[in-house]
Amino acid sequence: MIEYKALLEGIDVVYLEKKLVKNTSRTCHRCGHVAQVKGRIFKCPNCGMEYNRDLNACINIARRVTSSAGWGGS
Repeated sequence: MIEYKALLEGIDVVYLEKKLVKNTSRTCHRCGHVAQVKGRIFKCPNCGMEYNRDLNACINIARRVTSSAGWGGS
């Protein structure tokens, strides 16, 4: 469904290797610490950041895609 909707809007869909999406919801997008996640909120015990778990994963995936494509790390 996502691919279908994206193609209707002219947006390319990129499939990622498993190594790029490993621990994305468990890794703090601010400091990189990997922590256990309980519930829908990610709370980093290292830097104290609190973020929606899915949004945190999306930020991590976006960074990994851009860095693996040679577009920089941010």
